[in-house]
Order: sequence, then C-alpha cells, then structure tokens
Amino acid sequence: MTARIKQEFEKANPGVELQVTLDDNDSNNFYSLDNYKKWLQGDYDVVEPDTFFLTALVNAGLIEAWPDPDMANWPRPDKSAAQVRRRTYAMPHWLCSRSS
Repeated sequence: MTARIKQEFEKANPGVELQVTLDDNDSNNFYSLDNYKKWLQGDYDVVEPDTFFLTALVNAGLIEAWPDPDMANWPRPDKSAAQVRRRTYAMPHWLCSRSS
C-alpha cells in the first residue's frame, strides 16, 4: 500500500519526493506531540495525523487553518473531525472515505 501511495502521489506531483513512514519505532510515534514539533519544524513539509490528535496540533501552534475549504460534498462526520473551534484544519483522506 505504501508503494502505491508513493507512486501515485509522485506521479500526480512531479518534482515532489514523498517519504512514507509506517513503523512502530518511537521516533515515528504519530501520537507524540514532541514528534510533531520535530517533524513540522524542519523534517517534513506535510504530515498526515489522525484527526484524534488535531486539537493538540492546533493548540501547539503547529498547523494553520484552511482559509476557505470547499466542504460541500463532505459527510457531516468528516466536517466535524476536520474542525477545531469551527475552523477547518484537515480534510478527509481517500483511505478514510466511504462510498455513498
């Protein structure tokens, strides 16, 4: 799956090298605020956190809200999960989507 994600992303975004990191190493713990601080302050340009962690990232000042996302086709649970204090900070991912 990671090879497919990398290949499809890089094909759609020439000139961007995607590093997909999926392992149990503590330095890749996606529920560690310290790791997000490290990643977002130099190591990576984009990370894909679980929306469960979204409020902590907002409160730490690590991410910015989208100015005006088009949420017209988003299911209600996706809208709620992507928002903190009525501002949108995330978007549903294709792996998390559901068919209608």
